Amino acid sequence: MLTFKLKSQNNHLADSPFELIIERLPPCCQVKVRLDLDHYYNINAPMNLSSQAPWQAEALFYSDDKGILDLSESNPYHNLSIMELFFKSQPIVCKKAKLSQQLESIPLNPFYDLKISIFKGHSLLGETSVRRYYQLPSISCLDLNFSRAKGRFFYDKTSSQQPAIIVLSGSDGRIEKAQNIAQLLASHGFTTLALAYFGLEGLASHLEKIPLEIIQEAIDYLKKSPYADSIRLGLYGRSKGAEFALLAASHYADFKCLVLNAPSYLCLEGLKQWRNSKTSSWTYQGQELPYHPFLWKDFFQRLIFKKDLKNINHQAVIPVEKINGSLLLLVSKKDEVWDAYGSAITIVNRLQQKRFKYPYQVESYENCGHMMTVAYQPNHRYKKVALEKIMADTNDSWQKTLAFFRNRL
Repeated sequence: MLTFKLKSQNNHLADSPFELIIERLPPCCQVKVRLDLDHYYNINAPMNLSSQAPWQAEALFYSDDKGILDLSESNPYHNLSIMELFFKSQPIVCKKAKLSQQLESIPLNPFYDLKISIFKGHSLLGETSVRRYYQLPSISCLDLNFSRAKGRFFYDKTSSQQPAIIVLSGSDGRIEKAQNIAQLLASHGFTTLALAYFGLEGLASHLEKIPLEIIQEAIDYLKKSPYADSIRLGLYGRSKGAEFALLAASHYADFKCLVLNAPSYLCLEGLKQWRNSKTSSWTYQGQELPYHPFLWKDFFQRLIFKKDLKNINHQAVIPVEKINGSLLLLVSKKDEVWDAYGSAITIVNRLQQKRFKYPYQVESYENCGHMMTVAYQPNHRYKKVALEKIMADTNDSWQKTLAFFRNRL
């Protein structure tokens, strides 16, 4: 009978590493370690990939002369660690899901189950399972209907007046990605509110003319909640959600800090699916905010020739100096969607010119691209980059996100 020694941090949270040592194997024996993921939601996967699709990874290893296989990150034989193997997981069946338009029908996906099986040849030597959490069992969820948005509110019933974070995802719309981030932040001790601002029933169909007042309504809700501290509010946005966050925080002075993942320094044109909307992405008090048009020519020149944008509409530059709190900007130098790194530099230059009085920092990364989300989640978007480098960038950016919110809220 094999002995599995599995050590996990933070109550088996999905964004935390775990270590595995297997004992009582045949000495100096080649074995196959296979991981099977059940009910697994992956924030980096296509939106319509079902969480019922099975994911799997496997690799061959040798036990040592004592029959021990050490898959910890610091193992003495420099084996692939269990977390590196997990990061290589892929869906073995691309089962697609029909995406519900009703908030109440969208699954929470609070956890997934991981089975670890050990084979010698075709013979199963032993297996063990562990449940990994996005949302700890102690965290409750409440669905919310705002006038122009929908939300999911994550909170610990046993804790009151916790620092609170509004979470905004990007151009995919809906709630799933914002919810996944909000669940993890809530499991780390924050009260969180994930917002869907287009793409669900009763909301805007496309990312165009989205009112900034959505954020004011969310702020008002948090200020009335016994689970949120009204003077410790944070804002997290990624991609178009980071653009939304910057604009909202430049209009509303309630936020002590912002985390901006792959931001733009410009208010950009809206999108109708993948077509230009010929309108602004955002409005305030019923008026479209000045925007820079999205041109496919600009996109391809940036992608292929690394050329900067030309003929900038300077009225579309976000007045970041009006923000009333600290900023953390997370960017990749190899962002394939837009020049997030260049945006971060432009934002910092403007803050310096305007003598911004709050702390700000830029964390830039060399390997991962635009899809730099939460730690330890497989990301196969960047085929030409070593997976361990993508994992390292993502893990570091997520740990800096958690540390920033802990220190600033």
